[in-house]
Amino acid sequence: MRPLPLRRYITWLNEHGYAPEPVLLTSGISLASLDDPQFLIATADYFQIVGKLLDLAKDDGIGLDIGMAREVSDFRIMGYAAMTCRTIRESVEDIWYHYGDALGMMSKISITMRDDESMSLLIESVNPSPRIHRFTVEETLSILLKVGTQVAGTRPKFDSIELSYADPGYGERYRELFQCPVKFGKPLCRVIINAQWLDSPLATADAELHQIYRSNLVQLKHMIDHVEATTTRLRNVLNRNLGQVPTLEQAATALGTSPRSLRRSLQQEGENFRNVVDQFRLKQALDGLQSGQHSAKQLAQLSGFDDTNAFRRAFKKWTGMTVHEAQLQQHASAPPKLGH
Repeated sequence: MRPLPLRRYITWLNEHGYAPEPVLLTSGISLASLDDPQFLIATADYFQIVGKLLDLAKDDGIGLDIGMAREVSDFRIMGYAAMTCRTIRESVEDIWYHYGDALGMMSKISITMRDDESMSLLIESVNPSPRIHRFTVEETLSILLKVGTQVAGTRPKFDSIELSYADPGYGERYRELFQCPVKFGKPLCRVIINAQWLDSPLATADAELHQIYRSNLVQLKHMIDHVEATTTRLRNVLNRNLGQVPTLEQAATALGTSPRSLRRSLQQEGENFRNVVDQFRLKQALDGLQSGQHSAKQLAQLSGFDDTNAFRRAFKKWTGMTVHEAQLQQHASAPPKLGH
């Protein structure tokens, strides 16, 4: 997927005094790469970043706030394609459902039922944990409200919201934000919404522009669906060899290419072999720290270091703190404030 949502997450981190680089680097992502239109992020990395965001926030309801901060322009060409549809219903069925997952939406919105007065919008989200699932649904609901208002020019008319998870303890925030009854513990996540609002014509509808945007969307999704970034493939090789970091030559053999081709492919993605390896090692060290049960020697082994002192020096360079300082922060249940 394209990493479009990460910009909003970075804004949240900056506003709350956290440096975004360490959160991104544990997933092998740099701030510069987010400005590269060819850069793609693996869904597993996206989930990891959301998990770290929730850990820092200590407020699982931030999905509501982050969703309300999204703009149509955040979705780039998909947002423009949605705006040039004839109706909101058409934008949901023809644009958001088919292209949302490739362009920054970790859930699908589909219209499952219709009568003369209301429609049911089903929100489907497949996530690795209930906590991230709830974040994704909250973000989707808020985007529907915020972006729906921007595109249609009028606020969506929610009749009711049903959610498949229990009340997280701040259910009243949902009711205040969406101005409708909200029911938790239901079989599915869905929104019952006013049919007239969904079928009202959009002032920005433009058939000619829409065809151009949609054609570009088709090409973009095809590229995303059929290209696996070399950086992602290299991380997979590293994951398969935990504790044993391969050389450039060994990694190239595992990927079925030559060292020269591997270097060139990584360079085209704005990366190099040493940087990807360091990012991977840092991730392993931070994951080991979270357990609170590993010594510096064990953390070094997890990160692929034979020499504990070399690991200590590398960790200080990566994070700006010693291993002992990071262990003390972890023991105190405070998230490490990493450096460069």
